[in-house]
Amino acid sequence: MSGPVVRSRKWRFWLAAVLLVIIALGLTIASWLWVPASGDLAQTGVVDGHNRQWLVHLPADYRAGHRVPLVLAFHGRYSSPEKMAHLTGLDRLADRSGFIVVYPAGVDHSWAAGVDSPADKAGVDDAAFTAALLDRLQQQYSIDPAHIVLTGFSNGAHLVQLLGCRMADRVSAIVPVSGTLAPSVAAGCHPVRALSVVEFHGSSDPIDPFEGGRIHVSGGGQVLPVSVTMHDWAGWNHCSAARRDTVVAGLSDGISVSRHDYPGCADGSQVALYEVTGAGHTWPGGPQYLPAFLVGRTTHAVNASDVIAALAVGRP
Repeated sequence: MSGPVVRSRKWRFWLAAVLLVIIALGLTIASWLWVPASGDLAQTGVVDGHNRQWLVHLPADYRAGHRVPLVLAFHGRYSSPEKMAHLTGLDRLADRSGFIVVYPAGVDHSWAAGVDSPADKAGVDDAAFTAALLDRLQQQYSIDPAHIVLTGFSNGAHLVQLLGCRMADRVSAIVPVSGTLAPSVAAGCHPVRALSVVEFHGSSDPIDPFEGGRIHVSGGGQVLPVSVTMHDWAGWNHCSAARRDTVVAGLSDGISVSRHDYPGCADGSQVALYEVTGAGHTWPGGPQYLPAFLVGRTTHAVNASDVIAALAVGRP
């Protein structure tokens, strides 16, 4: 019986490898198809020996001297600032609510967040880059330091988890979507103050598993389960041990949304998880950027970007 078992394992291995290649190619091609909106500002700078780029979108009514919130939005692996803008729709919300949104670009389309990404392997310090970027943006624009929100998708979500650990004194909230803490990051996480953490994650995520383990992309590292990540943030923010669960959207077409809150957090911060049961490696409220058989399904029962905008302007 060993022969058929070995052949079956080899078949599953090669099928998984082919699917990973298809996903990587699809994400890369998708990023080429999307271009910056007219009027956005493409900026560059050298940080830690690396030429870095980012895209700035100013709200339509921005005027110097009037402090506004800032959102930094970090793209996923194989992606780009332009794709992140398209995926999230944050430009439209920035114009409506009056905040600046900036889309940084990772090294080799990736971020160094303890997950064995190309940027990790190249020794990139993306925490130093983000700190330098914040310094520059605060010199250029009238930014309210009490309303700085970091969000990211996939590998970008891994990064904002790390940044929440290291830069809690400079940001008010992080919103990771489809990306949890790396074990090595969690082990050294000591936020200097409480900050709000709102996570979105699909229960059927085929790339960044809800139950943790190895990330299913080429060379992907390890991540913690969603439950462990949220428990850690609740502990670091000194929240209550009693979790409060709310149904946001009942079952519809195989997908439902629940919000899990950890009440009583320090300094008025909040820790919450939007668990999107039946959804995959997608941005809630965003487009189905790749076929569902590759990345899983998205939902429009909740919009992650609306939550980010509310956090940015200080609405609960």
